[in-house]
Amino acid sequence: MGRFLYLFLLVIMMSFSTSGQSKSAIANFQKAKEAFKQNDTDKGWVHLEKAIKKGGNTYYQPLIFAGDRRFKEGDILQAIEYYDRAL
Repeated sequence: MGRFLYLFLLVIMMSFSTSGQSKSAIANFQKAKEAFKQNDTDKGWVHLEKAIKKGGNTYYQPLIFAGDRRFKEGDILQAIEYYDRAL
């Protein structure tokens, strides 16, 4: 019985970790990463900004990715702004 309760609580806790993130934000983030992988930076930034907007304050991964992209592009100040927003 104890193992069942432990497993049940573990599953419940894991479901809360992803429930705060919009499915639309996650989908846009995936599209952004794919666009950047194919060197389509304009399309990548469009999807990344949508992911950031739809993710609100709970989905930090697009903000970290945006900071990394800006850093690679040489825009250090903008990268720092994205990193600050992720915190």
